Formats: sequence, structure tokens, C-alpha cells
Amino acid sequence: MGTRALFWVGDPTDLENREWLGSIAFDGYPSGVADLVSVATEDQFREYVKGLHDRRDFAHPGQGFPFPWDDDIFTTDLNYWFKDGTVYGKWFHYQSYPFSALLADEDSDEELELYPFIMFAITESQLPVSLA
Repeated sequence: MGTRALFWVGDPTDLENREWLGSIAFDGYPSGVADLVSVATEDQFREYVKGLHDRRDFAHPGQGFPFPWDDDIFTTDLNYWFKDGTVYGKWFHYQSYPFSALLADEDSDEELELYPFIMFAITESQLPVSLA
């Protein structure tokens, strides 16, 4: 099973202003895209993603969304984006971090709690439909 990643310019949660550049289906974890740590400009970020086009698992926006779920950034393993001079990353629904912090955490023996994989309990009143 692959670690999928989406690449954006702008905050991917800003549905009106984001730009999806493409995605990869394998090795999307931080060390799999470690060269992002040296990206300092939007042009460099775009060039980095353009360099992924030759990968067999790369999906270009012109091909449509490649995964078996809706265009939902929170369902995809990782999202990376360039905004305000920084590359950011986010696992699923969790907090966003500068890419360098995600990469450092992946290589660390210490628990930095960047990936709080926990189960969430919700009450019936928080559900969109009644269970009754």
C-alpha cells in the first residue's frame, strides 16, 4: 500500500484559491520527497512537482483526481503546499507543519507528537444523521 501525497500552491483548505499541481501514489512520506526541504520559492516548488511527472504513479490534474475517494485533502495521507515562502505538510486531518519539521520528526528517535494518530469519539448529536 502506498503513501499518497497531493501537491498544492496555496493552502489546500482554501477551496477558492488553492491550485492542485498533482499527486503521487507511492513514497509520499516526508523522506520520500526529502528534496522539498531545499525549496525556497514558488517557482522551485512548481519545478519540483514538474520533476515528478515522469514517475509512473504521478497524476496530473488534467487526468482528474486519481484516488478512489472524492477530492478530499483530509482522506489523502499527506498534503504538501507552498505558501508565503514556505513548504508545509499535513497528515490527514492533523495540524500543518513546515516541511522541515515533518522531515526532522520522521528521522528522529524522539516523539515530537507531530502525528497524533488517535481515535476520536463523537456523540450522536455531532453526526449529520440520527442513528435512531
